[in-house]
Amino acid sequence: MNTQEEQAPLKSWLDKLQQESWQLELLISGFVIFLLIGGLEPMFDLA
Repeated sequence: MNTQEEQAPLKSWLDKLQQESWQLELLISGFVIFLLIGGLEPMFDLA
């Protein structure tokens, strides 16, 4: 069975991942918003 000592590194890694994942999400979201805004003018030209 897993003891609490064996689970500590995994819990530490998961906590770190949870704390730092927002940075990647923010970067991806910003890039997608930038692409969407850049695509507005070509969309209006098609209409």
